[in-house]
Amino acid sequence: MGLGNIIDLTSVPKNEEPLAAYGKMREISPGKDSTTGHWELAGIQLDTPFPTYPGGFPKEIISAFCKGIGVDEVLCNKPISGTAAIAEHGEEHLQTGRPIFIPRLTAYFRLPRTSTKCRSKDYINGVALRARKY
Repeated sequence: MGLGNIIDLTSVPKNEEPLAAYGKMREISPGKDSTTGHWELAGIQLDTPFPTYPGGFPKEIISAFCKGIGVDEVLCNKPISGTAAIAEHGEEHLQTGRPIFIPRLTAYFRLPRTSTKCRSKDYINGVALRARKY
C-alpha cells in the first residue's frame, strides 16, 4: 500500500509501486483528544480546542443529562478507569439503575454498563435518544 514508504520501518517494507495513496500527517488543531483528531481526518481544522473536564462534568451538564434519562443522579462523575468504576459503583448501579458516569479528559461521556442490568443496544439507544432532548 505504501505505508513503508513514509519512514524506514523494518516491519513494513517499501513498495515501489503502491496500490494506494499514502502520506504522513501532523496535527494542526489545538487540543489533544481523539475527537479533534477525527475532525482533522475529515478535513476540519479547529481554532479552539474542545473543553476538557478533568474534575468531572459541571453540575448543569449532569443535571440536564439526568433529566433527559429520567434518573435523579449519576454515579461517579470523576475520571477513573471503567473497570475501577464498575468495581466501585457496580453494586449501587445494579440496585438503583443510576448510570455510572465517567468523564474523560475529552468532552465526551463514557457510560460503562453491566451486561446483566442493561442490554447493550437498548441501553445505548435509550440513553442517547432521551438525553438528546436536553
